[in-house]
Amino acid sequence: MEFLAGDVQIQQLQLLSHQSKITQQIEIFMGTGDELSMAQFQRLGHLSMDDNQRSGHRAQELKSVFVDSTGRWLKLKFHKCYINKYNLYNQIGIVAINALGEERTGGGSTGGGAGDRTEDAFGQTSIGKSVAQMSEKLNDLAFDMAFDRATADKIRAINAAKSECVAREDFQAAKALKNVENQMKAIGVQLAKMENQKQTAVDREDYDAARTLRDEIRRLRDGVDARLASIPAYQLFIGAENEQQEEKLDFSEEQELGGGETGQLVGDQEGADAFM
Repeated sequence: MEFLAGDVQIQQLQLLSHQSKITQQIEIFMGTGDELSMAQFQRLGHLSMDDNQRSGHRAQELKSVFVDSTGRWLKLKFHKCYINKYNLYNQIGIVAINALGEERTGGGSTGGGAGDRTEDAFGQTSIGKSVAQMSEKLNDLAFDMAFDRATADKIRAINAAKSECVAREDFQAAKALKNVENQMKAIGVQLAKMENQKQTAVDREDYDAARTLRDEIRRLRDGVDARLASIPAYQLFIGAENEQQEEKLDFSEEQELGGGETGQLVGDQEGADAFM
């Protein structure tokens, strides 16, 4: 799979396995070269997965490995799967793959000198340590597993706005956002638990309990939103983000009208070939 236009230094790789469609082993390869057909791959090692019998195939296994390797292509080789009563047709399922690292823009050097310029996965640049390393935990799959999707997205947005305030030296706004971020993290686990309880109540058709949980979830989220509404810097950040999203949507529509769909299909095929 091609990550970026240039070589990428992957420092950590995370894989979240399906709860029942589980491969026994995953081999990891890193490749270099401009074209996939000419790429030279080096085997970095392998991960062994648990058969998940102890959890009754209800929990998903998260594997995390530090690779610290540079290249353009990542290839994963999946070995045979575990057979269980939920996986009678020899299937393998990977729920998520997360690669943490940075793009190498200094001629492929890995020396990390004081004058090296790096660009992280979000297109941000810095001298020395990248901005991405400051919020590495927010890009961790374990972070997403601890919270529900809405809470995780909100924390990331607050953190990004806080970083922008720090860059502008608006420390008062940064402090206010930090306080809200800490509050969101504190209630985030509770919100995730309540979301699961609400879904369980719906499944057993206990709609009174589901309504009570829904109202309490809304109350907690509205409290955070009210605090964010009082921070002008956050509102400006969200407004700028929305404008960028609208511009991307407009550009995508223009690309589709101009024949961009064929190019997308080619890109998808390249990504699929990388895992063959």
